Amino acid sequence: MKKEQTVDDHPDSVVDTISSTEKLLAHVVTPQLPWRIHGYDVEHDLARHYSLLETFLLAFTGEIAPENYGRALEIALIFLSPKSVAHDSTHAGILTQVIGASPSPILSTTLMILTEEAQDLIKRHELLLNLLNQEELNYLPEEFQTEDAQERASVERLALALEETGITLPFKEFSRDAALLYTLHRVGLKTPLQLCSVIVLSRLPAIVAEVGYWQKGKLENYPMKLPNFRYED
Repeated sequence: MKKEQTVDDHPDSVVDTISSTEKLLAHVVTPQLPWRIHGYDVEHDLARHYSLLETFLLAFTGEIAPENYGRALEIALIFLSPKSVAHDSTHAGILTQVIGASPSPILSTTLMILTEEAQDLIKRHELLLNLLNQEELNYLPEEFQTEDAQERASVERLALALEETGITLPFKEFSRDAALLYTLHRVGLKTPLQLCSVIVLSRLPAIVAEVGYWQKGKLENYPMKLPNFRYED
C-alpha cells in the first residue's frame, strides 16, 4: 500500500530554513492614521504646504527637497508625458479597450508595457547615469548627443523652461532623452526604480485619455490591417 505523504515527510525548503523577523516594518509611511511620510504629517503639513511632486520627492529621497526641485521635476515630467497611438503601450491599451476589457486588465497591460519602455530607456542610458552617480560627467559620450534639429530645439525649450529653477543643462548637445534623465537625476532621482516610476507616472494619464476615446467592446472600430498586410501561401 502506498504511504500517504504529509507536510512533515518533506525536507525543509529554503524559506523554512531562513530565520526571519516576525514583523513587517514600515520604513516610509506610517501604518495607520495620522498618515505620515518619512515623519511628515500628510494631512496637516504636506497637503497644506507642499506640492504633489515635492511630496513625491520626499517619499523617494526621505528629505524635503528645495522648492525649485519640485518645479524642475514637474517640467521634466510634462516633457516626458506624451505617448501617442504609435507607441506600444498606448496601442496595447486601446486594443484591450476595444475587446471589451475592464479597467483592471486595461491598466495592467498598459502599465506592463509602459514600464518595459521606461526600463529600456534607462538601460540605454546606463553609462550616463553611472557617470552622474560618480559625479564624473566631464564629457558627454557620443551616444547621448544629437544632431537632429527638432530634437535640439526641444532640448533648448527644456533648458529655457528650467531657467526659473536655477537648474542648467551642462551640454547643449544633449539628446532629448539624455537631457530629461539628467534633470530627473539632478533633483534626486538616481536609482532605476525611482526613474522608472516617475517616467511611468508621467505618461499614464495621456495614455488613459487616449484609450478612453475608443468605444469599449467595438472591435470593428479597430483597424485590423494596420499596417496593410496580406497572407501568402
